[in-house]
Amino acid sequence: PFSVSPGDHDSSYSNSNTEKHWNFRPYYEKTFPVSRFDDTIWYGDHYITNYAFYALVTIADRDFIFIGTGKDDYPYDWMNDVLARYRHRIAVIGRHAYLQAVGNYGALGTLFFQQVVSRNENVRLVLAGHVGKRFHQVTDIGGRKVVESVVDHTNYYPLPEGRGAEGYLSMISFRQGKLISQTYSPWRREYLNEPEEAWQV
Repeated sequence: PFSVSPGDHDSSYSNSNTEKHWNFRPYYEKTFPVSRFDDTIWYGDHYITNYAFYALVTIADRDFIFIGTGKDDYPYDWMNDVLARYRHRIAVIGRHAYLQAVGNYGALGTLFFQQVVSRNENVRLVLAGHVGKRFHQVTDIGGRKVVESVVDHTNYYPLPEGRGAEGYLSMISFRQGKLISQTYSPWRREYLNEPEEAWQV
């Protein structure tokens, strides 16, 4: 199973008195249409093409729901309905933009936290990028621990001296009751060991 969350370079949003809809750039829509997932047993449903969607998977006898959504603050109601329907599943949300820095959600991130993350007890992990940084934090919401991680390696090797991101992947695993994050590049065949790249909670 896999999923893709569109970013600000993949879509644009029109919100006026006369229209309210997402416009996807042709390559994103061509590459990741809903029809691509028709034959899978794990793909749940979507909201407006694949701007927002969810997938249901079981890993090591634990039931998860993965929700993917783009950069902006929409659609809260749809996501809350889905999370309530599958409240027995551990929820992981992949979102293009969320945190700007440790403890700083920014305007859209704050809305998303207030409208979705804080309202759903099963949300335990939020993954995002967009800001060209790597960091994480653990937020306590009434005794519920939510791990929030931002990973964007676009500028890890700045151009033109370097080659940009060079294929770094943030890999998260669940072992012995811990969430463990590692960063690896199959292109460079190396791990990154800095504290913001290799951590566990």
